[in-house]
Amino acid sequence: MIGMAKLASALIGTNTYVSGFAVTPTGPASMQVVYAPGEIYSLSTIDALAFSTLPADTTHSILKQGILLDGGTLSCPAPGTTGQSINYLVQATYQDVDSSPVLLPYYNSAKPAMPFSGIGNNGLTQNTVRKGTVVVSVKAGASAVTGSQTTPSPDAGYVGLYVVTVAFGQTTITAGNITTAPSAPIINSTLHGLSPVFTVSPTLPNATQSQQALTLGRSLGRLMGSPQTFFSAGSATYTPSPGTIFAIVHACSGAGAGGGTVATAASQVAVGSGGASGSYWSGVLTAAQIGSSLAITVGSAGTAVSGASGNNGSATSIGALVSIPGGQGGLAGGAVSNTATAVNGGGQPGAAPTSTAQTLTQSGGASGGYGIATPSGVLSGYGGGSPTTGGAGGGRAVGTGNAGAPSTSPGSGGSGACAGASSAALAGGAGGAGFVIIYEYGNPQ
Repeated sequence: MIGMAKLASALIGTNTYVSGFAVTPTGPASMQVVYAPGEIYSLSTIDALAFSTLPADTTHSILKQGILLDGGTLSCPAPGTTGQSINYLVQATYQDVDSSPVLLPYYNSAKPAMPFSGIGNNGLTQNTVRKGTVVVSVKAGASAVTGSQTTPSPDAGYVGLYVVTVAFGQTTITAGNITTAPSAPIINSTLHGLSPVFTVSPTLPNATQSQQALTLGRSLGRLMGSPQTFFSAGSATYTPSPGTIFAIVHACSGAGAGGGTVATAASQVAVGSGGASGSYWSGVLTAAQIGSSLAITVGSAGTAVSGASGNNGSATSIGALVSIPGGQGGLAGGAVSNTATAVNGGGQPGAAPTSTAQTLTQSGGASGGYGIATPSGVLSGYGGGSPTTGGAGGGRAVGTGNAGAPSTSPGSGGSGACAGASSAALAGGAGGAGFVIIYEYGNPQ
């Protein structure tokens, strides 16, 4: 018995659990319910009372199994007051029962051929079987206005299994009147159904070979639908979807605007250079790094200024984990002779991103194009292409007499302006705002 008890407690612990004891209406229906056979597992002293000549052992406790091979019926009468109901708690407890009394012979040293009948020849029978069984009973709660009645707590040593609710005037109990008691420690009849009842989460060793068991926490999971996207400049909050294990993130900072041009005289021209694209980062964020949410800042686009250099794009950040500097604006084009050759250098990309998360790839972005003036003609600098796949979307280069072209995709730079003779000051093209795209992987809930 002790060996089996130790094995059982090693498997399921020392809390009380039951299997079986399903409670159903009688057939035909009445004001009684039927409980099925079942078993209970409960921590108890080895022997609370002496057994025959064996002394009690109340020092040590083991997980005992009580078995009830036959079910029974329980009465749940309706309350006697109009508009009231009663909750009945079906409860169970383990119990040791001594049975099978026998008048046992004992050795008689004075007359070995004539054994004693009972201890000291007292003629009294002694129980020869001690078995673990289950006591199932019903406990009535207080009658109260329907909807306000409460379920009583189990008696000391008992565990609650089911609740039977009965209203005034009711003459039969149906399945709809019977519910499982809150926190009822009922286990499935197989080991596969045990874990939902336990208070300790099951654990598994690290899987190292094919076909080994793998816990949900160690599962990489799958792509959980459409990504969460952030394309509007400014602050936002990323809240992970339930079940997210990790996320792959693609992010870009704001791009610089193209350079403008100053006013020119009759024999002068001016060309602005293109703004740089934003910088780019992609990497992996774990559920622990994400937490319940992460603050997102999407970098704003660099704005264009008439007659001056373009403004820089601003940084994109993901919590305190990732910072992606913005691209620089293109340089303003000063007035030069229309017979001269001049080159105006493009805006430079921002510094490389910094991150404490796992980085997959990163880029400092693309420089803006040079503005070029020659005696044969002038052309502004193009905007730096977005650092994402394809590198497209920068503002196109423009010819004489045009303001710069704006970015045509997130993270790309605006182009510079191009002024011919006797032109007013012109502005470059605006850059593109940054973005954050988050692909979640896990187990949807």
